[in-house]
Amino acid sequence: MLFDRLALLRPSLPALCVIAGVGFGVCGWVGAARAQSPQPSPEKPSTASTVAPAATAAQPNPPAAPVPAPAPRAAPADPVAPAPPSETIGPGSAATSPAGPQPLSSPAGDPPGQAPGPGQAQPYYYGTYAPSSNYPSAPSYTGPLGRAPGPGSHEHEGFFLRFTLGVGAAGVSYKEEIESPRVSDIKTRGLAAVFDIAIGGRVVGNFMVHGNLSVAGVASNREIDGIKDRSYKSLSTTMWMFGAGGTYYFMPTNLYLTLVVGTGGFVETRDYGGLEIEQEQIQSGAGFATSLAVGKEWWVGGRGEWGIGGSITGSFYSVPIEVGDVKSTALGNVISLAFSSTLN
Repeated sequence: MLFDRLALLRPSLPALCVIAGVGFGVCGWVGAARAQSPQPSPEKPSTASTVAPAATAAQPNPPAAPVPAPAPRAAPADPVAPAPPSETIGPGSAATSPAGPQPLSSPAGDPPGQAPGPGQAQPYYYGTYAPSSNYPSAPSYTGPLGRAPGPGSHEHEGFFLRFTLGVGAAGVSYKEEIESPRVSDIKTRGLAAVFDIAIGGRVVGNFMVHGNLSVAGVASNREIDGIKDRSYKSLSTTMWMFGAGGTYYFMPTNLYLTLVVGTGGFVETRDYGGLEIEQEQIQSGAGFATSLAVGKEWWVGGRGEWGIGGSITGSFYSVPIEVGDVKSTALGNVISLAFSSTLN
């Protein structure tokens, strides 16, 4: 049956082949034409493609629609870097970064390390908190609380009073007729105890003017022409000096220098014991006397008006003396190491 139908189509086969060849030729020509025609850019679509088919039929050439301008983008703000999880922000916290506290950019956009201008925000910091240097420093502890020093404390001013007590050595030399008509040289020397008192006041600065009274008691041994005299039981000498002096303090070391010039003398007492003349006194006249002292004192007391210390004092005497019918000039000297106490 199939062969019968194919037999019916046999007369029309040449016509069908012609139609098929014409169709294939038309399709090839259309494809070549489309390949040679320019294609529209994908970035700039054709305006005609955006127009609806109904509008194309009504208006052959419609005007191009305006393209809106893109809105300006806002500048991104600088992000603030968060603190590392191992750090603690605040006073007393220690930054774990080996480089120490690192400043970040401020909201105003200032670079790190640059001071912000007027009206700009302060930069942010993370790490160890550093207090401002504008805060006043805490008062330092200077010692136990007590009564405040009064006027004149640790200063030399106003009334001046000084006591001196010390020990040293003293000697006196003079002439005496022991065996007539021979005149012998007499020397007495021994250990001495010295007491001195000075009363006065300040004149200017650290300079004091005062009156002095000094007394020295000497347990003496006597020599006659260089030979020790054993004819007596005991012999003692009392030396005195009264004069005016001045003291200057070198501050703040409180080192002082004292010079006294005045008059002085001595009294010698001889105790022979058991002999016809039990005691005999030889007294000199008043003569020249002077002393020089160098000392150092430290402030003491609740108000700092007393000073205690020590001094080295040397005294010299040149006084007239007459023993029997022999007149001479007695020379004496005292060197002592003394303790001093001064109210000023």
